Amino acid sequence: MQRIVERHQIEGQDERQRVFNRLADVLRVEKGYLAVFHYEGLTFETAPSRTIEETLRNLVVALHNAGFSKLRSRLNFRGRRYMAEREPWVNYPDGVLHETGRT
Repeated sequence: MQRIVERHQIEGQDERQRVFNRLADVLRVEKGYLAVFHYEGLTFETAPSRTIEETLRNLVVALHNAGFSKLRSRLNFRGRRYMAEREPWVNYPDGVLHETGRT
């Protein structure tokens, strides 16, 4: 049972300091949620987590570990419903998730 439940817009800088803007899919799986993110031939997929927020944090940690920086996300779609204009951005300051022990 895997189905996309949300799509989040991810913005930031890649490892070469180029600005990017891509969508990450959040899927409902048997053990919770996982995120899948594609960028220039790379695919990042998180392990299943209990909540969508935890799943997004895990994706951000993976992106930070790959050299991505200045990341932020915003919910774009919940199911098929477009949400982006109403949803706030969530900023992920570089290094904060590691420094606070939240991975």
